[in-house]
Amino acid sequence: MAQSTGFINATNVKFAAVETGGTIAVINDVKECSVTITTDIRDITNKDDDGWKNILPGLKSASCAMTAFVAYGNDFNFQEFQNAQLNGTEIDIEIRVGATGTGADDGDRVYQMSGFITSVELSSAFEETQEFSVNFDINGAVTFAQQ
Repeated sequence: MAQSTGFINATNVKFAAVETGGTIAVINDVKECSVTITTDIRDITNKDDDGWKNILPGLKSASCAMTAFVAYGNDFNFQEFQNAQLNGTEIDIEIRVGATGTGADDGDRVYQMSGFITSVELSSAFEETQEFSVNFDINGAVTFAQQ
């Protein structure tokens, strides 16, 4: 597939997840999702540095978040994420960016990771569609696949 150019419409970013070992599926009704990759910094400043701080990169870590509408008929929704959190189940995650993002393998770039759910929030505002949010701490590396 040809690489998309220009700006990417966020509608074409898809979030997919499943309990580790299962068949990954796009989660329906997602409003937003994000992945954050950070690097801890190690201070290596010593007396010979004339008062200037010196650093080196240290451990890398990642987190991921997703907000979606509650639709209990969907294959993987609030209840499944809540059960996975309570059971301590590791979740495989994919975020597909670009192209149309509609198919199982569609997208210019795919972020793949797995992790554990740190929080699940169910929110219900007056006369609004019920939503839920899930936050993950990633276990191990985030990998990138170009399609």
